[in-house]
Amino acid sequence: LQADVLGVGNKIALTENCSAVYLYNAQGFTDKKQVKIILSLSLQKAIKLDLTLASSEGSTFLSAGNGAIATKHQGELIGISSFEALPVTLYVADASQPILVASELNMNTGILNLWFDDVVDSSSIDPTKIAVQSKLGDDVENMISLTDGSTPVSPPDYFVTVTLIGLGDLDRIKRFRHIATARNNTVIKLSEGAFQDPFGRSVVSITRLVDRFAADRTSPTLEYFELNMNACALFLSFDETVDVDSLNVSQISFHSHTEDADEYQRNFSLTNGTALNGDIEMTPFRSATNFSIVFSLNDCNNLKLKFPLGSSANTTKLAYSEDLIQDTALNAIEPVHPEDARSADHFYRDETDISLDTFNIFLDAEFGLITLHFSESANSSSIDVASMVLQNGIVPTMSFALRGGRVLTKNGPTQIVQLTKQDMNVLKQHPTLVFDKNTTFISLLNESLTDMYGNPLTPIVLQASSFNDDFVQPNLTFFEVNMDADVLMLNFSQAVDPNTLDVTQITIVGGTYVGAPKYT
Repeated sequence: LQADVLGVGNKIALTENCSAVYLYNAQGFTDKKQVKIILSLSLQKAIKLDLTLASSEGSTFLSAGNGAIATKHQGELIGISSFEALPVTLYVADASQPILVASELNMNTGILNLWFDDVVDSSSIDPTKIAVQSKLGDDVENMISLTDGSTPVSPPDYFVTVTLIGLGDLDRIKRFRHIATARNNTVIKLSEGAFQDPFGRSVVSITRLVDRFAADRTSPTLEYFELNMNACALFLSFDETVDVDSLNVSQISFHSHTEDADEYQRNFSLTNGTALNGDIEMTPFRSATNFSIVFSLNDCNNLKLKFPLGSSANTTKLAYSEDLIQDTALNAIEPVHPEDARSADHFYRDETDISLDTFNIFLDAEFGLITLHFSESANSSSIDVASMVLQNGIVPTMSFALRGGRVLTKNGPTQIVQLTKQDMNVLKQHPTLVFDKNTTFISLLNESLTDMYGNPLTPIVLQASSFNDDFVQPNLTFFEVNMDADVLMLNFSQAVDPNTLDVTQITIVGGTYVGAPKYT
Protein backbone atom coordinates (compact mmCIF):
# COMPACT_ATOMS: atom_id res chain seq x y z
CA LEU A 1 0.00 0.00 0.00
CA GLN A 2 1.24 3.45 -0.82
CA ALA A 3 -0.06 7.00 -0.50
CA ASP A 4 0.33 8.08 -4.16
CA VAL A 5 0.66 6.70 -7.67
CA LEU A 6 4.36 7.46 -8.02
CA GLY A 7 5.45 6.06 -4.67
CA VAL A 8 6.91 9.37 -3.55
CA GLY A 9 4.93 9.40 -0.30
CA ASN A 10 4.74 6.87 2.48
CA LYS A 11 4.27 3.19 1.77
CA ILE A 12 3.84 0.05 3.85
CA ALA A 13 4.63 -3.48 2.71
CA LEU A 14 2.26 -6.26 3.72
CA THR A 15 3.80 -8.77 6.05
CA GLU A 16 3.71 -12.54 6.18
CA ASN A 17 1.25 -12.33 9.07
CA CYS A 18 -1.50 -11.31 6.67
CA SER A 19 -3.78 -14.05 5.35
CA ALA A 20 -5.56 -14.36 1.97
CA VAL A 21 -8.88 -16.07 1.14
CA TYR A 22 -11.19 -16.20 -1.85
CA LEU A 23 -14.00 -13.73 -1.94
CA TYR A 24 -17.41 -15.46 -2.24
CA ASN A 25 -20.67 -13.95 -3.48
CA ALA A 26 -24.03 -14.20 -1.72
CA GLN A 27 -24.70 -17.59 -3.30
CA GLY A 28 -21.42 -18.95 -1.98
CA PHE A 29 -19.80 -18.96 -5.40
CA THR A 30 -16.34 -17.71 -6.22
CA ASP A 31 -14.66 -17.37 -9.56
CA LYS A 32 -11.36 -17.38 -7.72
CA LYS A 33 -10.47 -14.09 -9.33
CA GLN A 34 -11.11 -12.08 -6.17
CA VAL A 35 -8.94 -12.53 -3.12
CA LYS A 36 -9.50 -10.93 0.28
CA ILE A 37 -6.35 -10.14 2.23
CA ILE A 38 -6.91 -9.91 5.97
CA LEU A 39 -4.42 -7.45 7.42
CA SER A 40 -2.60 -8.42 10.58
CA LEU A 41 -3.29 -6.34 13.70
CA SER A 42 0.18 -4.88 13.63
CA LEU A 43 -0.23 -3.87 10.01
CA GLN A 44 -3.61 -2.30 10.71
CA LYS A 45 -2.01 -0.22 13.46
CA ALA A 46 0.89 0.76 11.22
CA ILE A 47 -1.46 1.93 8.47
CA LYS A 48 -3.71 3.86 10.85
CA LEU A 49 -0.76 5.51 12.56
CA ASP A 50 0.40 6.82 9.18
CA LEU A 51 -2.24 9.46 8.59
CA THR A 52 -1.03 10.10 5.02
CA LEU A 53 -1.69 6.52 3.91
CA ALA A 54 -5.11 4.97 3.16
CA SER A 55 -6.88 7.84 4.89
CA SER A 56 -9.00 8.55 1.83
CA GLU A 57 -9.53 7.32 -1.74
CA GLY A 58 -6.87 9.72 -2.94
CA SER A 59 -4.23 8.33 -0.61
CA THR A 60 -4.76 4.62 -1.32
CA PHE A 61 -2.70 2.92 -4.04
CA LEU A 62 -1.34 -0.57 -4.44
CA SER A 63 1.89 -1.87 -5.94
CA ALA A 64 3.05 -5.47 -6.11
CA GLY A 65 6.17 -7.34 -7.11
CA ASN A 66 6.42 -10.02 -9.80
CA GLY A 67 5.08 -13.28 -8.44
CA ALA A 68 3.18 -11.68 -5.54
CA ILE A 69 0.46 -14.21 -6.36
CA ALA A 70 0.19 -17.08 -8.83
CA THR A 71 -2.43 -19.01 -10.79
CA LYS A 72 -3.20 -22.68 -10.36
CA HIS A 73 -0.60 -23.46 -12.97
CA GLN A 74 2.04 -21.31 -11.33
CA GLY A 75 1.49 -18.36 -13.59
CA GLU A 76 2.96 -15.49 -11.60
CA LEU A 77 1.41 -12.06 -11.25
CA ILE A 78 2.87 -9.44 -13.49
CA GLY A 79 4.30 -6.87 -11.11
CA ILE A 80 2.73 -3.43 -10.52
CA SER A 81 5.47 -0.87 -10.26
CA SER A 82 5.47 1.51 -7.29
CA PHE A 83 5.97 4.26 -9.89
CA GLU A 84 2.73 3.28 -11.60
CA ALA A 85 0.69 2.13 -8.60
CA LEU A 86 -2.87 0.97 -9.05
CA PRO A 87 -5.47 3.35 -7.57
CA VAL A 88 -8.16 1.91 -5.33
CA THR A 89 -11.45 1.08 -7.05
CA LEU A 90 -13.63 1.13 -3.96
CA TYR A 91 -12.61 2.82 -0.70
CA VAL A 92 -14.59 2.44 2.51
CA ALA A 93 -13.41 4.77 5.30
CA ASP A 94 -12.97 3.61 8.88
CA ALA A 95 -16.18 4.60 10.65
CA SER A 96 -15.53 2.85 13.95
CA GLN A 97 -15.04 4.78 17.19
CA PRO A 98 -12.02 4.04 19.40
CA ILE A 99 -12.84 1.99 22.48
CA LEU A 100 -10.94 1.99 25.77
CA VAL A 101 -9.52 -1.51 26.24
CA ALA A 102 -7.18 -1.07 29.23
CA SER A 103 -6.13 1.50 31.80
CA GLU A 104 -3.64 2.08 34.59
CA LEU A 105 -3.63 4.68 37.38
CA ASN A 106 -0.63 5.53 39.56
CA MET A 107 -1.60 7.61 42.60
CA ASN A 108 2.06 8.29 43.43
CA THR A 109 2.89 9.96 40.14
CA GLY A 110 -0.58 11.07 39.09
CA ILE A 111 -0.20 9.24 35.77
CA LEU A 112 -3.26 7.75 34.06
CA ASN A 113 -2.41 5.49 31.12
CA LEU A 114 -5.14 4.61 28.61
CA TRP A 115 -5.04 2.00 25.82
CA PHE A 116 -7.53 2.01 22.94
CA ASP A 117 -8.39 -0.42 20.15
CA ASP A 118 -7.92 2.33 17.59
CA VAL A 119 -5.82 5.40 17.08
CA VAL A 120 -6.68 8.49 19.15
CA ASP A 121 -5.35 12.01 18.97
CA SER A 122 -4.00 12.93 22.42
CA SER A 123 -4.24 16.64 21.65
CA SER A 124 -8.03 16.32 21.38
CA ILE A 125 -8.35 15.65 25.12
CA ASP A 126 -11.27 17.16 26.99
CA PRO A 127 -10.38 16.39 30.63
CA THR A 128 -13.86 17.31 31.83
CA LYS A 129 -15.14 14.21 29.99
CA ILE A 130 -12.78 11.95 31.98
CA ALA A 131 -13.73 10.88 35.49
CA VAL A 132 -12.57 8.59 38.27
CA GLN A 133 -15.29 6.90 40.28
CA SER A 134 -15.64 4.19 42.89
CA LYS A 135 -17.71 1.63 40.96
CA LEU A 136 -18.97 0.66 37.52
CA GLY A 137 -22.04 2.28 36.00
CA ASP A 138 -23.45 5.68 36.82
CA ASP A 139 -22.00 6.80 40.15
CA VAL A 140 -22.46 10.55 40.15
CA GLU A 141 -22.20 10.86 43.94
CA ASN A 142 -18.82 9.12 43.97
CA MET A 143 -17.37 10.49 40.75
CA ILE A 144 -14.62 13.07 40.29
CA SER A 145 -14.38 14.66 36.86
CA LEU A 146 -10.98 15.95 35.82
CA THR A 147 -10.48 19.65 35.27
CA ASP A 148 -6.82 20.11 34.38
CA GLY A 149 -5.59 16.75 33.15
CA SER A 150 -3.02 17.13 30.39
CA THR A 151 -1.30 14.91 27.85
CA PRO A 152 2.19 15.26 26.40
CA VAL A 153 2.39 16.51 22.83
CA SER A 154 2.73 13.36 20.73
CA PRO A 155 1.50 11.92 17.42
CA PRO A 156 -1.80 9.98 17.39
CA ASP A 157 -1.44 6.52 18.91
CA TYR A 158 -3.30 3.64 20.49
CA PHE A 159 -1.86 4.68 23.84
CA VAL A 160 -2.38 7.95 25.75
CA THR A 161 -0.80 9.19 28.98
CA VAL A 162 -2.84 11.66 31.02
CA THR A 163 -1.04 13.60 33.73
CA LEU A 164 -3.18 14.58 36.70
CA ILE A 165 -1.86 17.90 37.92
CA GLY A 166 -0.70 17.91 41.57
CA LEU A 167 -2.68 20.23 43.89
CA GLY A 168 -5.41 19.88 41.27
CA ASP A 169 -7.14 16.78 40.03
CA LEU A 170 -4.78 14.37 41.78
CA ASP A 171 -5.30 15.96 45.17
CA ARG A 172 -9.00 16.32 44.53
CA ILE A 173 -9.19 12.54 44.11
CA LYS A 174 -7.08 12.02 47.23
CA ARG A 175 -9.59 13.92 49.34
CA PHE A 176 -12.05 11.03 48.98
CA ARG A 177 -10.98 8.01 50.99
CA HIS A 178 -13.34 5.65 49.21
CA ILE A 179 -12.23 6.50 45.65
CA ALA A 180 -8.97 5.36 44.02
CA THR A 181 -7.45 3.87 47.16
CA ALA A 182 -7.34 0.34 45.66
CA ARG A 183 -7.97 -1.30 42.30
CA ASN A 184 -11.47 -2.42 43.28
CA ASN A 185 -12.68 1.15 43.87
CA THR A 186 -10.96 2.73 40.86
CA VAL A 187 -13.13 2.97 37.76
CA ILE A 188 -12.29 5.14 34.75
CA LYS A 189 -15.21 6.78 32.98
CA LEU A 190 -14.82 8.24 29.48
CA SER A 191 -17.74 10.24 28.19
CA GLU A 192 -18.41 11.07 24.54
CA GLY A 193 -15.81 13.62 23.46
CA ALA A 194 -13.10 12.69 25.96
CA PHE A 195 -10.80 12.00 22.99
CA GLN A 196 -11.18 11.90 19.22
CA ASP A 197 -9.43 9.90 16.57
CA PRO A 198 -7.43 11.83 13.94
CA PHE A 199 -10.58 12.17 11.80
CA GLY A 200 -12.77 13.73 14.48
CA ARG A 201 -14.62 10.61 15.66
CA SER A 202 -15.18 10.49 19.42
CA VAL A 203 -14.16 7.60 21.61
CA VAL A 204 -16.98 5.37 22.81
CA SER A 205 -18.50 6.34 26.16
CA ILE A 206 -17.49 3.68 28.68
CA THR A 207 -16.83 2.91 32.35
CA ARG A 208 -14.09 0.41 33.05
CA LEU A 209 -12.31 -0.89 36.14
CA VAL A 210 -8.61 -0.11 35.93
CA ASP A 211 -6.41 -3.03 34.95
CA ARG A 212 -3.47 -1.90 37.06
CA PHE A 213 -3.39 0.36 40.11
CA ALA A 214 -0.55 1.80 42.20
CA ALA A 215 -1.66 3.12 45.59
CA ASP A 216 -0.26 6.33 47.07
CA ARG A 217 2.83 5.40 49.09
CA THR A 218 4.44 8.84 49.06
CA SER A 219 4.79 10.80 52.30
CA PRO A 220 3.44 14.35 52.20
CA THR A 221 5.83 17.23 52.77
CA LEU A 222 5.34 20.76 54.04
CA GLU A 223 6.06 23.07 51.12
CA TYR A 224 5.40 26.48 52.66
CA PHE A 225 4.49 27.95 56.01
CA GLU A 226 3.78 31.32 57.56
CA LEU A 227 4.00 32.30 61.22
CA ASN A 228 1.71 35.11 62.31
CA MET A 229 2.48 36.32 65.82
CA ASN A 230 -0.32 38.89 65.63
CA ALA A 231 -2.90 36.13 65.31
CA CYS A 232 -0.80 33.44 67.04
CA ALA A 233 -1.33 31.19 64.06
CA LEU A 234 0.57 28.98 61.62
CA PHE A 235 -0.42 28.71 57.98
CA LEU A 236 0.68 25.37 56.49
CA SER A 237 0.69 24.40 52.82
CA PHE A 238 1.45 20.81 51.76
CA ASP A 239 2.46 19.21 48.48
CA GLU A 240 -0.64 17.00 48.52
CA THR A 241 -3.93 16.45 50.30
CA VAL A 242 -3.64 15.66 54.00
CA ASP A 243 -6.06 14.30 56.57
CA VAL A 244 -6.80 17.27 58.82
CA ASP A 245 -8.43 15.03 61.42
CA SER A 246 -5.08 13.27 61.93
CA LEU A 247 -3.40 16.54 62.99
CA ASN A 248 -1.45 16.33 66.26
CA VAL A 249 -0.52 19.90 67.18
CA SER A 250 1.67 18.78 70.09
CA GLN A 251 4.22 17.53 67.53
CA ILE A 252 5.03 21.11 66.47
CA SER A 253 7.95 22.88 68.13
CA PHE A 254 9.74 26.19 67.65
CA HIS A 255 13.48 26.62 68.03
CA SER A 256 15.88 29.53 68.22
CA HIS A 257 19.46 28.80 67.21
CA THR A 258 20.72 32.25 68.22
CA GLU A 259 23.45 32.49 70.83
CA ASP A 260 21.80 35.39 72.68
CA ALA A 261 18.95 33.14 73.85
CA ASP A 262 19.34 30.95 76.93
CA GLU A 263 18.20 27.33 77.04
CA TYR A 264 14.74 28.28 78.35
CA GLN A 265 14.20 30.72 75.50
CA ARG A 266 15.42 28.45 72.70
CA ASN A 267 12.65 25.85 72.50
CA PHE A 268 8.89 25.74 72.76
CA SER A 269 6.37 23.01 71.89
CA LEU A 270 2.71 23.67 71.21
CA THR A 271 0.19 21.81 73.34
CA ASN A 272 -3.08 22.71 71.68
CA GLY A 273 -4.52 24.49 68.67
CA THR A 274 -7.39 24.56 66.21
CA ALA A 275 -7.18 23.82 62.46
CA LEU A 276 -9.38 26.06 60.34
CA ASN A 277 -9.74 28.03 57.09
CA GLY A 278 -7.54 27.24 54.09
CA ASP A 279 -9.19 24.78 51.70
CA ILE A 280 -10.53 22.40 54.33
CA GLU A 281 -13.43 20.31 53.02
CA MET A 282 -15.60 17.57 54.47
CA THR A 283 -15.10 14.59 52.12
CA PRO A 284 -16.73 13.30 54.34
CA PHE A 285 -13.90 13.81 56.84
CA ARG A 286 -11.77 16.95 56.90
CA SER A 287 -9.14 17.07 54.18
CA ALA A 288 -7.05 19.94 52.82
CA THR A 289 -3.87 20.96 51.05
CA ASN A 290 -3.50 24.06 53.22
CA PHE A 291 -4.98 25.42 56.44
CA SER A 292 -4.17 27.49 59.53
CA ILE A 293 -3.52 26.37 63.09
CA VAL A 294 -4.62 28.93 65.68
CA PHE A 295 -2.72 28.43 68.93
CA SER A 296 -4.50 28.12 72.25
CA LEU A 297 -4.33 31.27 74.38
CA ASN A 298 -1.99 29.56 76.83
CA ASP A 299 0.37 28.50 74.04
CA CYS A 300 0.28 31.97 72.54
CA ASN A 301 1.19 33.62 75.83
CA ASN A 302 3.79 31.02 76.75
CA LEU A 303 5.49 31.32 73.36
CA LYS A 304 5.70 35.09 73.77
CA LEU A 305 7.28 34.59 77.20
CA LYS A 306 10.18 32.89 75.41
CA PHE A 307 11.33 36.15 73.77
CA PRO A 308 13.37 36.44 71.52
CA LEU A 309 11.68 33.23 70.34
CA GLY A 310 8.72 34.37 68.27
CA SER A 311 10.22 37.76 67.47
CA SER A 312 11.53 37.07 63.94
CA ALA A 313 11.85 34.39 61.27
CA ASN A 314 15.51 33.86 62.20
CA THR A 315 14.75 33.32 65.87
CA THR A 316 11.64 31.16 65.36
CA LYS A 317 12.28 28.01 63.35
CA LEU A 318 9.77 25.21 62.90
CA ALA A 319 10.26 21.48 63.52
CA TYR A 320 7.81 18.58 63.70
CA SER A 321 7.80 14.81 63.91
CA GLU A 322 6.28 12.31 61.49
CA ASP A 323 3.30 12.07 63.85
CA LEU A 324 2.22 15.62 63.00
CA ILE A 325 -0.19 14.63 60.22
CA GLN A 326 -0.93 11.97 57.58
CA ASP A 327 -2.21 12.10 54.05
CA THR A 328 -5.52 10.41 53.27
CA ALA A 329 -3.67 7.21 52.34
CA LEU A 330 -2.22 7.11 55.90
CA ASN A 331 1.31 8.06 54.82
CA ALA A 332 3.02 10.03 57.60
CA ILE A 333 4.52 13.41 56.81
CA GLU A 334 8.25 13.73 56.20
CA PRO A 335 9.57 15.05 59.55
CA VAL A 336 11.76 18.08 60.13
CA HIS A 337 13.99 17.57 63.15
CA PRO A 338 14.93 20.37 65.58
CA GLU A 339 18.53 20.53 64.34
CA ASP A 340 17.17 21.12 60.82
CA ALA A 341 14.32 23.42 61.87
CA ARG A 342 13.01 25.64 59.08
CA SER A 343 12.58 29.40 59.00
CA ALA A 344 9.14 30.64 58.04
CA ASP A 345 8.61 31.53 54.39
CA HIS A 346 6.75 34.55 55.67
CA PHE A 347 6.83 35.95 59.22
CA TYR A 348 4.38 38.46 60.68
CA ARG A 349 5.79 40.17 63.76
CA ASP A 350 3.51 40.89 66.70
CA GLU A 351 2.56 44.52 66.20
CA THR A 352 -0.70 44.42 68.15
CA ASP A 353 -0.92 46.63 71.22
CA ILE A 354 -1.52 44.80 74.47
CA SER A 355 -4.88 45.49 76.11
CA LEU A 356 -6.37 45.17 79.59
CA ASP A 357 -9.23 42.69 79.72
CA THR A 358 -10.24 42.77 83.40
CA PHE A 359 -8.92 43.80 86.78
CA ASN A 360 -9.86 43.37 90.42
CA ILE A 361 -8.75 44.97 93.66
CA PHE A 362 -8.21 43.67 97.16
CA LEU A 363 -7.75 45.97 100.16
CA ASP A 364 -6.59 44.77 103.56
CA ALA A 365 -5.38 46.36 106.73
CA GLU A 366 -1.80 45.54 105.85
CA PHE A 367 -1.66 45.72 102.08
CA GLY A 368 -3.65 46.30 98.88
CA LEU A 369 -3.43 44.32 95.66
CA ILE A 370 -4.48 45.20 92.12
CA THR A 371 -4.66 42.17 89.82
CA LEU A 372 -4.55 42.98 86.09
CA HIS A 373 -5.50 40.47 83.36
CA PHE A 374 -4.15 41.34 79.90
CA SER A 375 -4.86 40.09 76.38
CA GLU A 376 -1.34 38.63 76.15
CA SER A 377 1.87 38.30 78.11
CA ALA A 378 3.04 41.58 79.61
CA ASN A 379 6.63 42.54 80.30
CA SER A 380 6.52 42.98 84.08
CA SER A 381 9.67 45.11 84.11
CA SER A 382 7.95 47.66 81.87
CA ILE A 383 5.09 48.38 84.29
CA ASP A 384 4.97 52.00 85.42
CA VAL A 385 2.83 51.98 88.58
CA ALA A 386 2.98 55.77 88.83
CA SER A 387 1.01 56.07 85.56
CA MET A 388 -1.96 54.16 87.01
CA VAL A 389 -4.96 56.11 88.26
CA LEU A 390 -7.84 54.79 90.35
CA GLN A 391 -11.08 56.69 89.88
CA ASN A 392 -14.77 56.41 90.68
CA GLY A 393 -16.21 56.35 87.16
CA ILE A 394 -15.61 56.59 83.44
CA VAL A 395 -15.92 60.32 83.86
CA PRO A 396 -14.70 60.59 87.45
CA THR A 397 -15.62 63.00 90.22
CA MET A 398 -12.79 61.64 92.32
CA SER A 399 -9.48 60.06 91.26
CA PHE A 400 -6.15 59.15 92.77
CA ALA A 401 -2.85 58.61 90.97
CA LEU A 402 -0.79 55.90 92.61
CA ARG A 403 2.45 57.21 94.03
CA GLY A 404 4.22 53.91 94.37
CA GLY A 405 3.93 50.17 94.64
CA ARG A 406 5.74 47.10 93.41
CA VAL A 407 5.04 44.38 90.85
CA LEU A 408 4.85 40.94 92.46
CA THR A 409 4.69 38.83 89.29
CA LYS A 410 7.01 37.79 86.48
CA ASN A 411 6.29 38.24 82.77
CA GLY A 412 2.87 36.91 81.84
CA PRO A 413 -0.74 37.79 81.02
CA THR A 414 -1.62 38.34 84.70
CA GLN A 415 0.18 41.02 86.71
CA ILE A 416 -0.25 41.83 90.40
CA VAL A 417 0.66 45.25 91.80
CA GLN A 418 1.01 45.71 95.56
CA LEU A 419 0.01 49.17 96.77
CA THR A 420 2.03 51.09 99.29
CA LYS A 421 0.43 51.41 102.68
CA GLN A 422 0.40 55.16 102.27
CA ASP A 423 -1.55 54.96 99.02
CA MET A 424 -3.89 52.39 100.50
CA ASN A 425 -4.69 54.58 103.47
CA VAL A 426 -5.32 57.58 101.22
CA LEU A 427 -7.80 55.50 99.22
CA LYS A 428 -9.62 54.48 102.41
CA GLN A 429 -10.17 58.10 103.32
CA HIS A 430 -12.34 58.73 100.24
CA PRO A 431 -15.91 57.47 100.76
CA THR A 432 -16.73 57.80 97.03
CA LEU A 433 -13.54 56.18 95.70
CA VAL A 434 -12.73 52.45 95.80
CA PHE A 435 -15.62 51.96 98.19
CA ASP A 436 -17.25 49.18 96.18
CA LYS A 437 -17.25 47.79 92.63
CA ASN A 438 -19.34 50.71 91.33
CA THR A 439 -16.77 53.25 92.54
CA THR A 440 -13.66 51.37 91.42
CA PHE A 441 -12.25 52.09 87.97
CA ILE A 442 -8.68 52.12 86.71
CA SER A 443 -7.17 54.36 84.05
CA LEU A 444 -4.06 53.15 82.20
CA LEU A 445 -2.00 54.97 79.58
CA ASN A 446 0.16 53.90 76.63
CA GLU A 447 3.23 54.15 78.80
CA SER A 448 1.79 52.09 81.65
CA LEU A 449 3.40 48.91 80.25
CA THR A 450 4.35 46.95 77.10
CA ASP A 451 4.03 43.39 75.87
CA MET A 452 7.06 41.12 75.37
CA TYR A 453 7.76 42.68 71.96
CA GLY A 454 7.60 46.31 73.11
CA ASN A 455 4.08 47.02 71.87
CA PRO A 456 2.45 49.58 74.19
CA LEU A 457 -0.79 49.25 76.09
CA THR A 458 -4.02 50.46 74.52
CA PRO A 459 -5.19 53.31 76.81
CA ILE A 460 -8.26 52.34 78.78
CA VAL A 461 -10.60 53.21 81.63
CA LEU A 462 -12.13 50.03 83.01
CA GLN A 463 -14.42 49.13 85.89
CA ALA A 464 -13.25 46.47 88.35
CA SER A 465 -14.65 43.02 87.67
CA SER A 466 -14.60 42.23 91.39
CA PHE A 467 -13.99 44.15 94.60
CA ASN A 468 -12.79 42.64 97.87
CA ASP A 469 -13.54 45.08 100.66
CA ASP A 470 -11.51 45.62 103.76
CA PHE A 471 -13.14 43.39 106.41
CA VAL A 472 -10.23 43.64 108.86
CA GLN A 473 -11.09 45.68 111.97
CA PRO A 474 -8.78 48.60 112.72
CA ASN A 475 -6.76 48.69 115.93
CA LEU A 476 -6.03 51.72 118.10
CA THR A 477 -2.26 51.81 118.08
CA PHE A 478 -1.72 54.80 120.39
CA PHE A 479 -3.37 58.03 121.53
CA GLU A 480 -2.33 61.52 122.70
CA VAL A 481 -4.02 64.02 125.06
CA ASN A 482 -3.48 67.77 124.85
CA MET A 483 -5.18 69.31 127.89
CA ASP A 484 -4.04 72.76 126.87
CA ALA A 485 -5.90 72.48 123.54
CA ASP A 486 -8.61 70.17 124.92
CA VAL A 487 -7.79 67.61 122.18
CA LEU A 488 -7.72 63.81 122.25
CA MET A 489 -5.65 62.42 119.34
CA LEU A 490 -6.32 58.78 118.32
CA ASN A 491 -4.02 56.86 115.94
CA PHE A 492 -5.35 53.71 114.21
CA SER A 493 -3.74 50.83 112.31
CA GLN A 494 -5.57 51.81 109.12
CA ALA A 495 -7.67 54.61 107.70
CA VAL A 496 -11.04 55.08 109.40
CA ASP A 497 -14.16 57.14 108.71
CA PRO A 498 -14.42 59.88 111.40
CA ASN A 499 -18.12 60.25 110.64
CA THR A 500 -18.69 56.85 112.21
CA LEU A 501 -17.09 57.85 115.56
CA ASP A 502 -19.28 57.22 118.61
CA VAL A 503 -17.57 59.18 121.38
CA THR A 504 -19.77 57.58 124.04
CA GLN A 505 -17.76 54.42 123.47
CA ILE A 506 -14.55 56.17 124.61
CA THR A 507 -13.58 56.17 128.26
CA ILE A 508 -10.59 57.98 129.81
CA VAL A 509 -9.18 56.05 132.73
CA GLY A 510 -6.89 57.57 135.37
CA GLY A 511 -4.72 54.47 135.80
CA THR A 512 -4.30 50.76 135.41
CA TYR A 513 -5.13 49.89 139.04
CA VAL A 514 -8.48 48.68 140.24
CA GLY A 515 -10.78 51.54 141.19
CA ALA A 516 -8.93 54.15 139.13
CA PRO A 517 -11.09 57.14 138.20
CA LYS A 518 -12.56 57.16 134.72
CA TYR A 519 -14.69 59.38 132.49
CA THR A 520 -16.86 58.35 129.54
